[in-house]
Amino acid sequence: MTHDPSEYIRGLQQLLISDKKKIAFLFGAGTSLAKKNSHSLNIPAIGIMTNDIVTKLSLSVPRYKIALEEIKQEIGEDK
Repeated sequence: MTHDPSEYIRGLQQLLISDKKKIAFLFGAGTSLAKKNSHSLNIPAIGIMTNDIVTKLSLSVPRYKIALEEIKQEIGEDK
């Protein structure tokens, strides 16, 4: 028995045509990194986004900087 992609496509088409079945799509981490062109929106990966948020919070509110440094020490720099 071989894998037939067209069979899966036909099945998906039947599901999409039917208004009786509810369909949900779950997109995983990294999906936002796909970029169609230079004008497409792009959300940075979680590591970059975390660093950006920590930097901005640390600069804007001094007590946040202290709290974030304590959290880093508690969980470890690489986590």
